[in-house]
Amino acid sequence: MKLFSKTLGLVAAWSFAVVASTTSPSVEASTAIANVNTGLCMDLKDNSPYQDAPFQEYQCLGTPNQMFNFDTVTFDSTGAETVEIKVASTGMCVSIYQNSVALRTSIVQEPCDNTAQQQWKIGRASSPITFSTSSSNQYTVGSARVSGQFVNVANGLCISVDPGTGNSGSVFQYTCGAVNNLNWHFSYF
Repeated sequence: MKLFSKTLGLVAAWSFAVVASTTSPSVEASTAIANVNTGLCMDLKDNSPYQDAPFQEYQCLGTPNQMFNFDTVTFDSTGAETVEIKVASTGMCVSIYQNSVALRTSIVQEPCDNTAQQQWKIGRASSPITFSTSSSNQYTVGSARVSGQFVNVANGLCISVDPGTGNSGSVFQYTCGAVNNLNWHFSYF
């Protein structure tokens, strides 16, 4: 597939690791998402194949339940991008449990249905981030390390963790702000 570059900005700090995908032939690569505060990865608990399975934070191992693919939904007039985040091991989308707007509601996987609770804005960072995409608009991380926050389109809340909880700590939605437990990195394994 021919690759081309697009510029994508991030709001604050997420870490992602790029590893060749073996689960989806249409995706160039998958990425892990590690929390800035804890250094632990977003992890599909027990690699569950079921709808509403929760995410936890866990030691970064590069396993398929810690790998994600980004599908572009839209670009707005400022170039900000809205994406669906898909779990590499299941193909399901990162979503909010029962579409709740309550703080600390679990982040779960659900079958992708192109609804706002499964869509995440990636805002601007201090400098633009270059991503590569295939002709099918499925994103992979380029050569730069990136940091940022993912803001839910449906309710404006960010993905967060409790600092200091370690392996098996909850991943949930919370008010966006300038604290490291809301921030994540892309980094290479």
